[in-house]
Amino acid sequence: MIILLGPPGGGKGTQAKILSQQMNRPYFPAGDTLKEYIKHRPDLNKIVQNGGLLESDEINGYLLKTALDLGEGVIFDGFPRTLKQCEFLCNNINTSLLEAVIILNVSKEEVERRISNRFICNICKTSYEENTYCCASPNIKREDDLVKEAVENRWGGFRKNIHYLINIFIEHNIKVLIVNGEGDKDAVTDHIIEKIGSKVNGKTII
Repeated sequence: MIILLGPPGGGKGTQAKILSQQMNRPYFPAGDTLKEYIKHRPDLNKIVQNGGLLESDEINGYLLKTALDLGEGVIFDGFPRTLKQCEFLCNNINTSLLEAVIILNVSKEEVERRISNRFICNICKTSYEENTYCCASPNIKREDDLVKEAVENRWGGFRKNIHYLINIFIEHNIKVLIVNGEGDKDAVTDHIIEKIGSKVNGKTII
């Protein structure tokens, strides 16, 4: 298993998808999975739309089970994000199967620029830096990208929690790799592959 973490708009989803394709591994988008789970729960949905985080055992258990059900070597996009989620993960899996945690380092200024320019496909959820078409439908803005307070809350939550997460991973002897997440996506992918090496647990990266 590999975990990709980073600030909102940091590119973790894009990089997780690329690694999933190159390594022929299942991809788990925690954010999209959570939004689907809570879309009929207005109380929880409001928290997420305001940039808050959900971390009850119910939510964490659902996310982890959904990810593990995808198969071996799953690549996590954005989970865990909080101290409680990280402790839940480490207490409910064999941590020796966690090959690496990749943290994308992106400045707040770059995050704000990316989010202001970000559009997504409402069908396949692919991100774009322009308002074009994908899957035969026009791209849209994410609801939580439109609320400045939500963006600030998500940024602040990431900066607050990431140091705690790093400490927990290190305590469990899990490899933590900090990667420069700025620049074009191919360059970032190259940095990730250089960091983790040509193989991770016998899985060759093409």
